[in-house]
Order: sequence, then C-alpha cells, then structure tokens
Amino acid sequence: MQALKDLNTSRYDNVFGNLARVQMINIYLNPANEMIFSSQGETGYATTEENINMAKELINDLRKTNLDTSILEAQALIAMREKSSLEQAKKLLQTMLKNNE
Repeated sequence: MQALKDLNTSRYDNVFGNLARVQMINIYLNPANEMIFSSQGETGYATTEENINMAKELINDLRKTNLDTSILEAQALIAMREKSSLEQAKKLLQTMLKNNE
C-alpha cells in the first residue's frame, strides 16, 4: 500500500512524524476506512494480528514522545476482538473519563 510506504518515510520527520504515525495506526487498525462495527456485512477487509502488532509498535513509538496514546491503545485492544482485550479497553476508557471530569 503506497500510503503506508509514504507515511513510513514521513514518520521520521521532526514536524510531521507523529501525525504520520497516527495515520499509520489508523490504517493498520481500520484498513477499510469504515465506521468500525457499523457494517452489517463483511467488507472484505479485516484487521489482522499482524496489523494490530504493527499498530502497537507505532503506539509505543508515540508513547516515547510523551503523547497521550490512551485512545489509540483502546482502539488496538478493541481491534483484537477478544473478551479480555475488550475489558481492558473498557477500563482504560473509563479511567480516561474519570480523569477528565
């Protein structure tokens, strides 16, 4: 995918690096660029375990730059579609809500 190649090059840029990483994470977690969980049928695109692992690596890169990655982490956990991961995402999002009240 050409977009990922271009963004991968951009992720090392001092100005646009973090934005490129966020866009890469979005592509890896939502390759069909659809409203997640709103489709009734299959789109033909799926978030694979490899995509999730790449997104996690990029999230770790962002965390090193002192950005709040909580929402991205929750998205990655939701993408795993496992009960334990969904529970972790729920707790993470609830913690964010409590901290922002």
